[in-house]
Amino acid sequence: MKRLLALLATTSLMFLASCQAQQKPDITVTSFIGYDIAHAIVGDKMVVENIMPWGSEMHNFEPSRRNITAIKDSKLFIFVGEDQEPWVKTLGTQDHALDLSKSYELATHNHAHSRES
Repeated sequence: MKRLLALLATTSLMFLASCQAQQKPDITVTSFIGYDIAHAIVGDKMVVENIMPWGSEMHNFEPSRRNITAIKDSKLFIFVGEDQEPWVKTLGTQDHALDLSKSYELATHNHAHSRES
């Protein structure tokens, strides 16, 4: 009986420890670049969440319902660009979204590479 009570108490404690209150992200991002920029600016004053699983390919990523809810509930949504993440167009989050591709220009060059034929 004592073993059963000990097992029940341990299981209950583990369950309660895993039920931490999830904070809504203040800023939701789709890349480590966006995460790094946002976290460098806000530090620990806001919650920054990267919804892109580490090591995944952004071109093939499809957000889950939980991801979409996090994006819509956040104060700011930072993404790389609609060319790389076409699913962003369907969200309707333009009022609180930052498209990083509009923040820079791609460099061009006028020389050929030695391996090109």
